[in-house]
Formats: sequence, structure tokens, C-alpha cells
Amino acid sequence: MNPNLTYLEFFHLRYNPFPVAPDTENFYVSRTIDRIITEIVHGIETRKGFMILVGEVGLGKTTIGRKIVSLLEQSGTETSLILQTGFQGEELLKEINRDFKIRPRSGTLGDHLRRLNDFLLKKNAEGRNCAIIIDDAQNLTPESLELIRMISNLETDREKLVQILLIGQPELLKKLATRELRQLNSRIIIHQEVKPLQKHELKDYLFFKLNAAGNDGTTTITNGGLNKIYAASKGNFRKVNAIMDRCLYAGFVCDSTRISRSIVKKALMDLKGKPIELYRRPLTWALAGMVALCLALAAPYAWKAVYFRETGRLVKAVPVEKEKGIPPQILNFLKDYGLASYGDVFFKALTQHKIREVAHRILNETGFYLIQLPNVPETVKKRFGILAYPSEEGGGQRFFIFWKPEFWVKRFYYGYQGPEILRIQQILAGLSLYTDSIDGIVGKNLMKALVEFQKKMALPVTGYPDPDTLFLLCNMKEIPTYGASPASQKTTG
Repeated sequence: MNPNLTYLEFFHLRYNPFPVAPDTENFYVSRTIDRIITEIVHGIETRKGFMILVGEVGLGKTTIGRKIVSLLEQSGTETSLILQTGFQGEELLKEINRDFKIRPRSGTLGDHLRRLNDFLLKKNAEGRNCAIIIDDAQNLTPESLELIRMISNLETDREKLVQILLIGQPELLKKLATRELRQLNSRIIIHQEVKPLQKHELKDYLFFKLNAAGNDGTTTITNGGLNKIYAASKGNFRKVNAIMDRCLYAGFVCDSTRISRSIVKKALMDLKGKPIELYRRPLTWALAGMVALCLALAAPYAWKAVYFRETGRLVKAVPVEKEKGIPPQILNFLKDYGLASYGDVFFKALTQHKIREVAHRILNETGFYLIQLPNVPETVKKRFGILAYPSEEGGGQRFFIFWKPEFWVKRFYYGYQGPEILRIQQILAGLSLYTDSIDGIVGKNLMKALVEFQKKMALPVTGYPDPDTLFLLCNMKEIPTYGASPASQKTTG
């Protein structure tokens, strides 16, 4: 089996959300990046002339540059994007002309410059604006930068024929500050700098990337994991992507969709050359594992199940003995949903803590989704058959309910639009948690409202309308007040 496919399927993702290459299709726009793009695009469209964008390695400058090009082309601006600054002098000018689709001809530097000027004059007469964006501009020689200054001189009596954006590392500023380039430096109208993600932005970024890749709430990130990622990356996009890519791999290897501090620690060690597969538990851990296995095997003799019928009446729990087969509480629970034929596999999965595999099978074969909740509102107790079962972590119960969703949410990220989003907005507005426009578009206020709902319901705070969250949204008339539970404290996003 393709290991990459297995890795994505494990997390319910359509593609790797944290690629190393620039991802302009699923581009996260923080408040800072939004301001930078808006100002630069406005500067180009209003023909300000010369602009620079600087930032340290790994902060997404190339992705921002491509996003700017995309926006400019949508507005009808002709663009030339130079990504390889191995070109210098005349070769750089030829590359700019090629990108503008100016037919290449032999000739001197002056000839190539005249062809560019003729092209720009023609576009200006047509009412079209033109822009040159050069990435990694810190690699340009002083001579090439002087050539860029000459190109920026191309203008009519009233406006610049071409707008120029240089994107580079901080060394570009040092180079422009030299005496020989003072004329070019004096022409800079807009100067922007990309900053690392702040901690609260990192959380939003991880949510955005996971959700855009198809996360349905399966993958969560604990507060400890988030803190560890931020401490190791300092908010650098490239480092965050590298760490999260390894975190997903570590979670896959360790059979966990919960990115905890320990998972992040394994990922960081893997990045340092210590493969995750080589981790071995000490002998004391192995002994503890044997004890846990024995307890698990003994579980069918010891645990008690509680079953609530649709009337809310509690069926008394009785000790379960293996020779009696499937406990009546579980069988009655399944019968209420017409799922009695799954009794054996459901009971076995429940006692072995492997319920997720069976739940997927039941969903695929019947359309019923198995909901698992830390608390059950009274309105839900009156409408559904509910099975209470001791939590895997101990110290409490989980409540199981089967449900056929009224609608599914397969995508949920900033800017996504759909009828299912409109329905969520309407529900949250009815619960007085969402007061913004009901337009069917995912925005920051909707995300905040969803997180607030999950906190109030003591659900894992995934920031995504996962099936458990969706179930409560569709079956609530008012929100009960629950105290902070371990589930709500452990989760993040």
C-alpha cells in the first residue's frame, strides 16, 4: 500500500497541508500579510513606481509575491515575475522581456531596453498597467540593480510606465543603502517587511491549513503541542511546515491523531536525524504495557454499561459476564437504531478501545454516524437512545449516540462559501453566539462563534464543525452550562 496515501487517510486529509513548496492555492492571510498585500497591490495599481518587500528566510515572501501576481493579473495588470536571480545585467533584462512575451532578438543592452520601452508604451496606450516582480533580489549585483533603476525611469509625462517590486532578504536593504545605489534607494515609495507569525496567529494558521486539506475534526493539537511548535519555530512559516509535516508522520507512526507535546518532541528529534521508528520504550514501560493489556483482556468481565432509552428512562446497569455474550444494554442500544446485526463487532471494539474502525464501517454501510460526547443535554436525552460507557482515560463516561446527519461539512476555512456554512451561521445566530452577516461565508467571527460553542458544550475545541459538534448544533434549542471538563482543557487547536 502507498505509505503516503495511508498517512493522509489516517488523518482524513486530501493532501499534505504543510508542503515545503509555496502553496498559493491555500494561502493563509494573517492580518499582517493582508495589510502588506493590500498596500503593495494598491501601490502598483496606482502606479507608485518602486517598492520593496523584505523578510528573513522562511517567512513566505515567495508565496506572497505569487499571490500579488495573481491578484494583479485578475485586475488586468501585465506582470513579469522573475524567480531566478542568477540572471544578471543584460540576461536579466532579456528574462524580463521574455516574461512579458516580447519577441527575443539579438542586439545590445540598449536595443533590449528600447523594445521593453516600446512594449510599455503600447500597453499604456491600451490603458494597461505593467509590473515587474523580482524575487531573491538580494542576489542582484549593484550593476543589475542600477539597470533596474534605469527601467524604473521609463515613464510618460504623467505616470510611470512600469511598477517594480523587489522581494528579498534583509541583506537587500544593506545593499541599497550603499553610496553607489543611493539614487535607487531614494526612489523607493513603499517599503514593507514580513514578520513571523505571532502565537495566536500560529493557532489560526494550523487550523486553516488542516481544514483546507479536509480535516473533519479528526486531527487536534493540544495547548502543549502548540506551545512546543511555537517555541521551536518562532512563527517562521517554513519551520512550522517542516515541524507539522513531521508531527503528522509521528502521529501516524504512534497511532494518534492528537498532536500533543510528546508527538511534537518526537517530530523535532526526527528532524534532527533520530528517526521515530527507532524509539523504544524502556523495560518499565513495557511492563506497564503488559499490565494494561491484561486489564483490557479482563474488561469484558468488569465494566458496566448504562443505556438511556428515548424516553430518558435509565435502564439499570448490571455486571457483564463473558459467557452471557453481548450485554443487553448494548444490544438494546443498537436495536433502537436497527443496528443489532453489528452487536458482536461493536461490543468487541468497545472493550478493546477500537471503536473508530467499527464506527467507520457502520457509517459506510448504513449512513449512521457514531457520536461520542462528554455530556448529554436533556433535549438530546429525550430524542435519542444513548449508551454510557466508561471513558478510556478513566474518571468519567462517554456517551454514544447514532445519528444520520442533516448535512455534512467537508470544508471549513477562511473565505470558503457554501449552503452548509449558511446553515451553521443560522444555528449559531439562533443561539446568540454569532451576530455577523449570515452570508454562507466562513469568516473570523464565525470561527470564534464555533469555538465558543465547543467550549460551552465541553467539547474538544477543534475550531471545526466536526460530527460531534455538528450533532449538538443540529439538536440544540438552547445551550446548557457545563463546567470546564478535561476534554475541553486538553484540546486546542
